[in-house]
Amino acid sequence: MRTVRGNGCHFTPFRNTLTTLTAASWDGTLRRRMRAKLGTPGRGLGLMPMSQRQSKRSGRRVTNDGANVGGACRGDRFNMNLSEKYRPASLSEVIGQEKSVAVIERMRSNLGGRAFWITGKSGVGKTTLARIIASHVADQWNTREIVGRQLTVGSLRELQDHWAYVAMGEKPGYALIVNEAHGLSKPIVEILLDVLEGLRSNTVVIFTTTHEGNDLFEETKMDAGPFASRCVCLSLGSQGVTPKFAKRLKTIAELEGLDGRPESEYIKLVNRCSQNFRECLGRIEMGEMLSE
Repeated sequence: MRTVRGNGCHFTPFRNTLTTLTAASWDGTLRRRMRAKLGTPGRGLGLMPMSQRQSKRSGRRVTNDGANVGGACRGDRFNMNLSEKYRPASLSEVIGQEKSVAVIERMRSNLGGRAFWITGKSGVGKTTLARIIASHVADQWNTREIVGRQLTVGSLRELQDHWAYVAMGEKPGYALIVNEAHGLSKPIVEILLDVLEGLRSNTVVIFTTTHEGNDLFEETKMDAGPFASRCVCLSLGSQGVTPKFAKRLKTIAELEGLDGRPESEYIKLVNRCSQNFRECLGRIEMGEMLSE
């Protein structure tokens, strides 16, 4: 049976029925169509929203000077490991990486439309810094985090299509974090060269890796130069971080009731763990710094 449409309403002849589409119902129709087209964000892409991968930090927080900062309590805060519970959530909380933080601060109002390439040893804060950058551009549910080897041509294409829509939320952007970027396949790297060249102003892409310079794509035998030229390169160092890490670690241990040793012992701990802050927290959690 033929349906006649016009002037924001539609009716079916011979049935003498008239249905007016209000603004609310039309908006709901658009949302349903969009969900039908895109599906649940991240489903089928091998990706997971950051809000599901990383719980919001809550409870007690520690600033650079070791001060205790209160926060909202959540029921799961006692089940969080220390590395997640005390992960810095803002640039002011990042310690030992003043140069990289200063670069990001200068670009803070213009982070969208850029790609970042963050290198450094394990446990110095690469993923933490990537998440902070992402949080300035996109809400958690519009942020995707994935390991380089898991990023496929299909999922990358679907993400590109998704980025074409205006993001819903407080922040109008999207963010993609690719950890262990040295594991990216050759076809993905070739596509990314085009993607990064024409990145939309509401999107930021951040790569993290322990590989530096031309060693980034050593497995694919590709020259990393063209890729790096499309990114803001940040190298996180470990030189001079030991006393700063030690001070932060002792403060966290005190807050958790796991401290029983002087700060000099925390300096030794940082050196034993090769400046890997995450590993240090793991040892504290096991009670290594309790007095004997």
